Amino acid sequence: MARSRRHRPVRNRFRSTTLVATIPARWDTLRRVHSIYDLAQRAGVAPSTVSKALRDDPRISKATRARIKALAAEVGFTPNSAAQSLTTRRTMTLGLVVRDYADPYNGLLMRGIESAALREGYQLLVTSTHEAELHEIDIARSFRQRRVDGMIIVASHADEHQANLDPGVPVVFIADHEELLPDRPDVGLVTFDEVAAASTITGHLIGLGHRRIGYVGIGRARQSNRNRQAGYEAALRSAGIEPDRRLSATSGRRDSAEGGAEGVELLLPARPTALFFYNDMAALGGLRALADRGVRVPEEVSVAGFDDIEVAALVTPPLTTMSQPRLEMGRMATEQLLAMLHGAAGGERLMTACTLVVRRSTGPAPAGRPEGAQTR
Repeated sequence: MARSRRHRPVRNRFRSTTLVATIPARWDTLRRVHSIYDLAQRAGVAPSTVSKALRDDPRISKATRARIKALAAEVGFTPNSAAQSLTTRRTMTLGLVVRDYADPYNGLLMRGIESAALREGYQLLVTSTHEAELHEIDIARSFRQRRVDGMIIVASHADEHQANLDPGVPVVFIADHEELLPDRPDVGLVTFDEVAAASTITGHLIGLGHRRIGYVGIGRARQSNRNRQAGYEAALRSAGIEPDRRLSATSGRRDSAEGGAEGVELLLPARPTALFFYNDMAALGGLRALADRGVRVPEEVSVAGFDDIEVAALVTPPLTTMSQPRLEMGRMATEQLLAMLHGAAGGERLMTACTLVVRRSTGPAPAGRPEGAQTR
């Protein structure tokens, strides 16, 4: 029978002291950089200097700021935003209220706002009102409770905010009804002359020889709709054309495209040769309704919209419209808000210019149509 071997205990050649010795000498220091005080000790400066350097405070030299930022990156240090907000009384957060996420109008606008905010180190909290008037006010209140530093409101109901604005939180509206906003140093506005823009596009149709020009409005945009209809009527009167109530309709539908299609059904019996729609989405709905009825655009009826959303250039025929500089408007609103946060005098009313974009949906008025002739 084979003799069993005695198993000698295996000695651990790697004692704990040896293991510790194999760890890089600076590891123990690196892993202890949990706070701004640890980082300040490593950098050999005061904690307040580190705080200012990480915020790009110009009172700290560029060389010191660069050195502290490099050290923070090396050790993986991230400032505690909650602690910073207690010191600076800021959360570095802006609230953005839009009417509807799905509205193509908001895309470029939000891009301009976001790029300007991120460039200055601010984050955005974005929410939609879904066109609800009271919900818009509730969201603004909720943002104040979350201690946002300021708000940008793409306002559909700016007049309702007059009694609900907190004087401690600066607000910039991107709106089209300046007269409804309070005159306060902490309330700014980015807008455009909506009446003049609507008059311009109506004048374009008049210049093509049209005299029976219809206007299709959207009821949910109350003041804005009134402004655009006022511009439309002013252009007609300037050309010696008395506005015909039978050539003006305002849809109560919430969906702009459906409202545009409904407007076509209401106005075609009045024999228009051109239709000016409240916005591009309404115009797209109108184009669809005209095509369904076999009406050729622009040979029988010219169509014009407003906003110049991206799809306006892609439909058939491409849509004539008024272009708003939405990217620039978003940037201007953010820069005005940040200026107020940094102590600049606020309350500015910044005006932007719209541009007429002529495409193939508008053309000369059809010649020889008898006054009583119906459009199919």
